[in-house]
Amino acid sequence: MSIGYNMLLAVRAEVEGAKAKAEANLEVLLNNPVGIGEHVDLVSEVHSLISTIVEAEDKLDVLSRKLDVYSAESGSDRIAKFYPNSNRSEFGESSPREQ
Repeated sequence: MSIGYNMLLAVRAEVEGAKAKAEANLEVLLNNPVGIGEHVDLVSEVHSLISTIVEAEDKLDVLSRKLDVYSAESGSDRIAKFYPNSNRSEFGESSPREQ
């Protein structure tokens, strides 16, 4: 796998972890708010956790689309996208004319 694909996978893992943490904290707040020792504004905390979950879900949607596109493209397709006027032999690949 390529470095770019691995970076996307790492970001996805990080976002999934943040989402799981927010969901766990939200469950604690909703099911056992008296177990919270701090005197926090619980409604604001619930709002903040829900925002974190929504943001993570949005990021996961984008990551899913990017991973699909990234894994479907070959290396030469990515090079052509980023360097449309380049000679592919510069990147160790032959162009269609050279094949």
